Amino acid sequence: MKALILAAGRGSRMGEKTAEQPKCLLQVGGKALIEHQLETLADCGVGPVGIVVGYCADEIREVVGFRAEFIENTAWRNTNSLYSFWTARDWVDGPVLVLNSDLLIDPKIIESLLKTDGDAIAYDSSSGEAAEQMKLHIEDGMLTAMSKSLPESEVSGENVGVLKFQARTARRLFELANKVIEGGGENDWLSSAVSEIASEVPLKPVDIHGIPWGEIDFPFDLDRARKVVWPAIRANRRGQSWPRRFARGVAMAASVATLSLVAANLLEAEPRPTEWESLELLDLNSVRITSQEQEEQRWWRLDDGSSTEIDLSGPVRLRVASRVMVDPEATPGRYAVEASVDGIPMKWHDHPVRKSKSWTAADQALGKRYAFEIELPEGRHQVRLRLVADEDKSTLVRVAKELNELAPEEEELGQAW
Repeated sequence: MKALILAAGRGSRMGEKTAEQPKCLLQVGGKALIEHQLETLADCGVGPVGIVVGYCADEIREVVGFRAEFIENTAWRNTNSLYSFWTARDWVDGPVLVLNSDLLIDPKIIESLLKTDGDAIAYDSSSGEAAEQMKLHIEDGMLTAMSKSLPESEVSGENVGVLKFQARTARRLFELANKVIEGGGENDWLSSAVSEIASEVPLKPVDIHGIPWGEIDFPFDLDRARKVVWPAIRANRRGQSWPRRFARGVAMAASVATLSLVAANLLEAEPRPTEWESLELLDLNSVRITSQEQEEQRWWRLDDGSSTEIDLSGPVRLRVASRVMVDPEATPGRYAVEASVDGIPMKWHDHPVRKSKSWTAADQALGKRYAFEIELPEGRHQVRLRLVADEDKSTLVRVAKELNELAPEEEELGQAW
């Protein structure tokens, strides 16, 4: 099943946080919201993924890289989610999962929709009181209306922003969207067409009450996502089976190839810093790099096409950081660091080459630092890192393992481990 992520809008209610980037690139738990969504979809075996882009489209492409296809909404300034959905009418050619790009959701939400026969929509029965929330009205187990202005007596819950459509329903939804747009409704929400189609076909609401999720509309939503929602999702993922983690790795590799309620103790827990131990990569040459403040770090040089292997015992979480070595005379280009565990690809992070303003290696210019994480289950495992570049490049890498079980805070990504 394909997935369509609507990511064309700016998210002006976030203020300065989206002055130079869209909401889907806001960081939670060390990665952008859109990256969390891609991993969640891969967890559930959903793909390929299409992303409707508009505002800061190039920035989204740089972060996502090869992991999705892109559909352009060139009219994003004067349109809304209905129009963005309509722009993907030629890309959607069968059943599709549609989701907004400003969501942080537990994979169980996607799984609940996939297990539901026919067309389905995720909602939270414990929410829906606030004025800005998209509300649902349910009768006889089916959706009958969806609007932000539903009377309080008719509110059954809040729309999460994740929907599943069969192929014929998706086609009909595009027809309805086209009709609304031709009538001057290009600034309508997708919910207007969904409400209309609910009168034609059974649209099953799936209550995800109690499963962690968050929609990022305002700065306080982002704060809650970082402090409450993400720790709860991560705790759930720690308990998932190793075969499921392998399924995610295989799904992520295939994607590259194919081009609210949380327990009270989570609300009250005081975050503690995560401690990391840097690992030596004995089969690579070490390089000393220096900051403008004369701080030194030890990294390891990985050349294009080469690889390094690390033997580790789990359970443990690893953080892999990279800095490309920049040739001022060469075209900027891109590079990717691929990570596999026991021979199965688990991570593929594609990055643009951007010069760092703070760090150098002797007289060699360096690129900005990028990082991703890998979680290993119990047992002995072999982790392999490989550099893939669109030109002959080298990169510096560092690998660190977590020394405690707590989730990292956002600011820790800048620590000099």
